[in-house]
Amino acid sequence: EGLLSSPLQSTHIASMPTLSLDVKFNLVNITDLQPMDHENFRWHFKVKCTNCGEEKETWHYIIINEEMDVPGSRGSSHLVEKCKLCQRVNTLTIIEDSMKSYSIDKNEEFQSILQMDCRGIEPYDFDPRNSWKGVGPESNSPFDDIDLIEKEWSEYDEKIQEAVEINSFECRFSHVHNKK
Repeated sequence: EGLLSSPLQSTHIASMPTLSLDVKFNLVNITDLQPMDHENFRWHFKVKCTNCGEEKETWHYIIINEEMDVPGSRGSSHLVEKCKLCQRVNTLTIIEDSMKSYSIDKNEEFQSILQMDCRGIEPYDFDPRNSWKGVGPESNSPFDDIDLIEKEWSEYDEKIQEAVEINSFECRFSHVHNKK
């Protein structure tokens, strides 16, 4: 019991891994791809327990403005889940102000768009789904309600009279050493 409130716990928590959601797209005549509403966007992840390795096949969604209480703690998190295999309570918290847009400047390269504090749980897949927005890099034409359920999207930019496309989606999760 006494160990739970020792100084070691805060050191251990402070060193918990921060993971970055890195995505890669091929953007054509569109840039600054990001969720339309950062506060209410549903980030869809598949997660695994880092204690026992159990991978959940179901999608979990996380919304930055919705937090849950962590049992046995005064803290809260965006995802709190008890592993069915090892019974451990795990949390995932989106790091405030870590959301970034995907820029055509580094097209077809992995770019970090979100960072998360992961305690006992790690995402292993991401589904972009819908409610994205972007802008034409030359025309400044806004593109809203972009649907990435099929992991690709196309439209037409009247101002430049050219096709606008998003395709070749890939994602990965990387450990962050310099938290943003």
